[in-house]
Amino acid sequence: MNFVKFKGGYTNYGQTIGILMLDTIFPRLPGDIGNAETFDFPVKYKIVKGAQPNKIMGIGVGWSSYDIPVIIKGMKEDAIFPSVFIGNKPDLDLEILNYEIKEMTEEFITENPDAGAIILECTNMCPFTRMIHDISGLPVFDINNLVNFIHYSVKPRKYII
Repeated sequence: MNFVKFKGGYTNYGQTIGILMLDTIFPRLPGDIGNAETFDFPVKYKIVKGAQPNKIMGIGVGWSSYDIPVIIKGMKEDAIFPSVFIGNKPDLDLEILNYEIKEMTEEFITENPDAGAIILECTNMCPFTRMIHDISGLPVFDINNLVNFIHYSVKPRKYII
């Protein structure tokens, strides 16, 4: 009889992905990185105490427009989206958020008809990825694409063996 040895020392097991989270109270819709139902596999969350959205804005996304042509399109200043996700408000109106994302996507495509892809820099826009794709017809990259890529890289799906 073969016995498998297990090693202890941790409180939780089975997660291949760990996600650092801001210390927030705003709603996390399915599709948002902070909603565990977003992923088809277990993830482990760690809240960075005191890390508020309004304290980290403007850090940057890590590439240069000299390397890749980049057009940045943000939400309107009076939009509900930033008041919830940057203002850290506990309530949101999904109908208004859908309208704001739709409007922003349509404006972006009208202003940039030659765009080849859309990258969502804000992790709170991920619940709207499909809608953005459907409106724009473009590939949409978000943090969930990256998390899934990493997960399946460290824990490949079993197909045959």
